[in-house]
Amino acid sequence: MVIVKKIVLFTLLFFSVSVGAFQQQDYYFRHLTTEDGLSQNTVLSILQDDKGFMWFGTKDGLNRYDGKSVKVFKYEKDNDYCLGNNTIWSLLQLPDGKIWIGTDKGIYVYDPIYEHFTPFLSKTKKNESITNEVLDMQLDKFGNIWISSQNLFRYSLNTNELETFLYSEREFSDESSFLAQTWSVNIDYDDQVWINIMHGGIKRFNPYKNELINYYYDSHGNDLLSSQISRSIDVSKNFLLIGSFNDGLRLLDKTNGEITSFRLNSNISQNLFVRTLGVFSDENYWIGTESGLYIYDPVQKEMVHLTHNINDPYSLSDNAIYSMYEDREGGIWIGTYFGGVNYYPLPYNYFKRYYPVANKNSLSGERVSGICGDAEGNIWIGTEDAGLNKLDVESNLFESFLPNHPPSGLSYHNVHDVVLDDELLWIATFSQGINVYNTKTKKWKYYVKGNQEGMLKNNDIFAIFKDSSSNIWIGTSNGTYIFDRKTDKF
Repeated sequence: MVIVKKIVLFTLLFFSVSVGAFQQQDYYFRHLTTEDGLSQNTVLSILQDDKGFMWFGTKDGLNRYDGKSVKVFKYEKDNDYCLGNNTIWSLLQLPDGKIWIGTDKGIYVYDPIYEHFTPFLSKTKKNESITNEVLDMQLDKFGNIWISSQNLFRYSLNTNELETFLYSEREFSDESSFLAQTWSVNIDYDDQVWINIMHGGIKRFNPYKNELINYYYDSHGNDLLSSQISRSIDVSKNFLLIGSFNDGLRLLDKTNGEITSFRLNSNISQNLFVRTLGVFSDENYWIGTESGLYIYDPVQKEMVHLTHNINDPYSLSDNAIYSMYEDREGGIWIGTYFGGVNYYPLPYNYFKRYYPVANKNSLSGERVSGICGDAEGNIWIGTEDAGLNKLDVESNLFESFLPNHPPSGLSYHNVHDVVLDDELLWIATFSQGINVYNTKTKKWKYYVKGNQEGMLKNNDIFAIFKDSSSNIWIGTSNGTYIFDRKTDKF
C-alpha cells in the first residue's frame, strides 16, 4: 500500500511537469565541443548520412559523430587519400552514398567503404575548375549539383560535365566595389533554383523553361544589390523567406514576385545579421543570427529569442549561429562559431527541467535527494548541496531554505530526505539530525543526538519514511528508529 502511494506521487509530479512543458515551450540544448572530441568549435556545416552518422564541418577538420564518440578527418602529409584542406564549408551526400565535402580549396569526395578522400578535378569546357571556398552544394531532382564557389557551377551526374552557370562580378565596373558572389542555393517545392547572391540580389532559375529571373528591388523600391543576401528557404509553397547579413529578413511572394520586409516583432532590428535559416518539423521559422537563435511561430505570430547564458548549462553554447540541420528523428543540430554543436531533441521535449541558474529564481542545488508534495500542490525538494526548496507549481517559482538565511531555520545545507506528515515536513540532514518544519505556522523543531533515553544516537540521518499506520521511521548511520508521537521520543 505504501509503495503504491509513492508511485502515484512521482507519477503526478512528472505528469504535471510534462503538461506544463506543452503549455510553455522550453528549450534545453546538449552540447558537443572540443572537450567531447570535436576537432574545433567553429561548426560551418552539418549533415546526417544514410547510416545515421552526424558529420560536422569545422574550420579545422571534418568530424563524424556516432552518438558516443567523434572521429576526426584532417589533412595528413604523405597521405594520398586524405582531405586536402581542413576548413569545411559545406557537406552533401549523393544517392551513391559518397559525401561531397566543400572546403576552402575546392571539393573532396569521401568514399565510406574505404574511408578515402579524392579531389574533385572536373573542369568546364573553358578549362575552369573549382579552386576556392565551396560555400554551398545542393542536388536537384535532375541530377545536377549546384556549387557556390568563386562562381556558381552546375555539375551533371548524368553526363559528368561541369559548367559555369553564373559568374561572380563586380556590382559596378569599379574594382573597389563589392564582389557579387553566390553565397548559397535553395531548391524549392517546384524545383525552382533560388540563387542567393551577396551584393547581387536574388535570382530564380526555372529548369522547365530554362529561364533565369532577377529580383533586384523590393516592393518599396529598395535596392537589393546592396543587400548581403546569405540564405533563402521555403516557408510555404508560395512564400520564400530571405535572410541577409545587413538587412535582416524579407519575404518573397512567388505568385507575384513582391518582396516585403519581414519583422519578427517591432523590437527586433531590421538590420538583423542572418546567417542560416530553417523550417523544421515544428513548422516554425528557425533563424540563426550573430545575436542568437530566433524561433518564430507563423500561426500565433509569436517569437522566442534564445541566447547563451553563462549561468545556464542548457542554454545555447554561443550566440553566433552558423549552421542548422534537422536529423531523421526530428532533432535539431545547431553549429556555432565559438561553442561547437548544440542539439535540441525537438520531438522528445516532454519534460520540464529544474536546475540552478545564477541570478534567477530557480532550484538552489544540483544534488536532489528527496521529493514530496503537500496538500496545496507544492513540491518540496531536498538537495545535498544547497538545502531545501519549495516549488509553487502554479507560479513555477521557488522558495529556498538555507542555513543562516532567516526566516529559514534549516540547520544544515546537506538534506538527505524529505517526508510530509500532514502539515509537518520532516527533513533528514547529514550531521545535524532531524529538522521538522510546520508548513502552516512556519515554525521549526529539531531532533539531535543525546545521551538521554528516547533521543537519537546519531545525527547522520539518511532516510525518513512514513508507513501506512502513520509511523515515522528514521534511518541513520548506526541504526533505525521509530518516532513515538505520544512521548515525542524515538
